[in-house]
Amino acid sequence: MTERALPAQLAEGSETPTDASPCSTNGHVEQDPRVELGQLRRAMRTRPVIDMARGVLMASFGLSADDAWDVLVSVSQNTNTKLHLVAAELVDAATGGEIPKPFRRQLAATVARLQEPPTAPLTDEG
Repeated sequence: MTERALPAQLAEGSETPTDASPCSTNGHVEQDPRVELGQLRRAMRTRPVIDMARGVLMASFGLSADDAWDVLVSVSQNTNTKLHLVAAELVDAATGGEIPKPFRRQLAATVARLQEPPTAPLTDEG
């Protein structure tokens, strides 16, 4: 196979031994640049709404940026919803929309857990 034939085959969706699995050099896994480009574009589109939702959580509940991120991740994972969609619902709610019930329950539980005072370690006094 020549180098010219390779791009045509990739465009047709056929797998070759060289693209069937990621290459590894020095422990770094290389990714198909087209896949990486698509992921970066999606991240650039979804990041603003995620950042706004973090701000809403920080302002509403007095959370740190890291805790606000943890809330978004928890709600996303426990409702099986993409994180950017959870973020969009929260931003919408900040402007008068309503948070869906499953999100509301998970949000309340996660925020409550984060706002609980830390428990003192048990000591052996005996």
